[in-house]
Amino acid sequence: MSVLLKTVSLVLRNWHYYLLFCALDVALTGFGVVAISQWNLALSMSLTGATSLLWLVFTFFVLRASVLQGQPAISGPDGKKALGKFLPFVAKSLALYLISFAICAPIFFAFAKQAPFVFLPDSATSGTVPGFVLVFFAGATIIFSAVLALLGTWLPATMYGVNPLFSQAAPRGMHTFRRSFFRIAAILIVFPLISWGVSAVTVPSSPIFLAGFFGTATISMGLEAALDYIIDAIFITLIMVALSENYFEGEKLLQAVPAMASQQ
Repeated sequence: MSVLLKTVSLVLRNWHYYLLFCALDVALTGFGVVAISQWNLALSMSLTGATSLLWLVFTFFVLRASVLQGQPAISGPDGKKALGKFLPFVAKSLALYLISFAICAPIFFAFAKQAPFVFLPDSATSGTVPGFVLVFFAGATIIFSAVLALLGTWLPATMYGVNPLFSQAAPRGMHTFRRSFFRIAAILIVFPLISWGVSAVTVPSSPIFLAGFFGTATISMGLEAALDYIIDAIFITLIMVALSENYFEGEKLLQAVPAMASQQ
């Protein structure tokens, strides 16, 4: 079964969790907007932290469900066992992010220093963006895809409990790198484009909004937030399912290599 079909299956089996998550996220975003409008920076920062924590919890249980190929148990003995792996998951996710950032940052600053500021139109904001930023994000996508393809199986290994060490992630990733890289890169490219398209359609300056299709600006903002969170939730699910597939494929190949060597 392909990554896309497994993602659809996972979402359909756990659709109530996805709706609950998106509803909580929209609510937190709404409270955050109110807090900013009232200049309550402390409350706004607290809500931002709560939103980030909510995304981490969601990603954690999506990964758990994709590894175990079932529903993400959030209560009972299985839920308690899962929560014991939450902090290692957060630490490993942060480590992968820092590795990607450490590679991207020098390239970004070197390119920004040398490259001219070529401004390109941005229909989502009715403004312009520096062209080198788009080039950087293209490069960052390649780097992040490579890091996840090589080391990303470190995360599902934490859930499954077999070969969970960092030193075991790279050999596993090398066996599936080409397929994993293109699989992850496609996800990282397609879904931001979809999100950008949704933003372009739902902003108050869009022709659809001006035609009165979405009603007031508040409704438009709420609809955009809800759609963005749904897209982001599916995006994260695809990435987690892809990493789980890479993990199991890599483990099978690593086990097959000694077997083949012993037969020769």
